[in-house]
Amino acid sequence: MSKNTFSTAEKLFLRELERHGTLNTFQLRDLGFMNPSKMIFDLKAKGLTFTTTQKTAIGNTGRFHPRIAHYSFWGQ
Repeated sequence: MSKNTFSTAEKLFLRELERHGTLNTFQLRDLGFMNPSKMIFDLKAKGLTFTTTQKTAIGNTGRFHPRIAHYSFWGQ
C-alpha cells in the first residue's frame, strides 16, 4: 500500500477529526472507530501529523476517566 493511499475507514476517521477539531477515545469509539490509537499509528506511518494529549474525559456512564487520549489532526 502506498503512503498516500488511505482506506475508506481512514478517510472517514480524518474527516471526523477535521470536522470536530479534537476528539477523544470515547468519542471516536462512539463514531465506530474501535481502536483509535491503532488508526493514529497507521496514519502517522503514512506521514500525517497528529497531536495526542492526555486529559480527563467523561465516559458513557457519566464517570470521569483520567488520562484519556484526545487527538487532533495537523496535516501532512
